[in-house]
Amino acid sequence: MQLQAKQNELAVLGQKQAHKQAQLDGLRHQRQDWLQELHALRCGTILRLRQDKAAQLTAALADNVRVTVTAAGHRQPYADFLKQLLDKKGLNKNVIQKLAEAALTPPQLAQAMRHERQAGEGETTVLGEMGVTAAYRQRLAAVPDDLLHELETYAIPDLVDICLKVGPEYRSLTPPLGVAGLSVGQKCTAILSLILVEHDTPLIIDQPEDDLDNAFIFREIVQTLRREKERRQFLIATHNANIPVSGDAELILLMAADERHGWLAHSGSIDDPLLRGPVETILEGGREAFRLRHTKYGLHR
Repeated sequence: MQLQAKQNELAVLGQKQAHKQAQLDGLRHQRQDWLQELHALRCGTILRLRQDKAAQLTAALADNVRVTVTAAGHRQPYADFLKQLLDKKGLNKNVIQKLAEAALTPPQLAQAMRHERQAGEGETTVLGEMGVTAAYRQRLAAVPDDLLHELETYAIPDLVDICLKVGPEYRSLTPPLGVAGLSVGQKCTAILSLILVEHDTPLIIDQPEDDLDNAFIFREIVQTLRREKERRQFLIATHNANIPVSGDAELILLMAADERHGWLAHSGSIDDPLLRGPVETILEGGREAFRLRHTKYGLHR
């Protein structure tokens, strides 16, 4: 009787175990479906939105600045993530870098690590084909599931590249080692060009002339300010009078200062006779330069 009771008890436990296993399998399948949906969202909808926006910015800047988005192209944060995730697993930095640079998505890498657990001796595996030694493959196979779950949900950042057209070629703000980059002024040129055409909210700019030459100020800044000021407010602090004069500023505030404090010395539009004199004294070239700029940029009212 006792033996029969134990058998019945074991049968009940077996049924419960089978039920729990079925629930677990169902949850795993559901998780895989959700991971696929997440991957499709990241690599489809979100990526297309970013690439479309990059194309719009490039077109708005007449190809003088080119913006591109490469899917999952920013690999260094991924390497940093793997280093932190696999900390104390006995992996050297070269192995981690190899994993980060491989043409595997994070879910694919997690699956490759799981496969190492069942792989027989001498069996060809994804990690083996990547050149990971058997010793390191064993350590990767021992990574617990909770860390693999975290790996599966990681998104390798897209790589956004901003390039400025310099002569006939484009140069990147973040070029690879050994490739010619941009000067500080050229970097400011690219970034400021993007800022000026993006959004319609008020924009505050502090001394844009610090890293920009007058040629760019006249060719890009002034023309953009004159075009965009009808839909957007610009507040600019500058020591370069070319910007408010050639940019046809609606309001100019001339500030003065001594060793202790500053104050508003003059204010008004560029047509205000009381303001024109002080502006002429600040503007490089004086009155004649003011007249020439006034004529060149069509500031007659």
